[in-house]
Amino acid sequence: MQVAQYAIKQLQKNKFYIIPGIDVKIARFLSKITPSNIIAKVTYKIQKRKIK
Repeated sequence: MQVAQYAIKQLQKNKFYIIPGIDVKIARFLSKITPSNIIAKVTYKIQKRKIK
């Protein structure tokens, strides 16, 4: 519910990108400066863990 409230507040401020939580903001920033092959490996491991 907190995410929805945050999203509504940000939409009222005419924000286009709404990223709740500091951990997600940090991850988004790191994904822009990290090489794509490392991002692919990390993503693969995370998705593989979800399947098990």
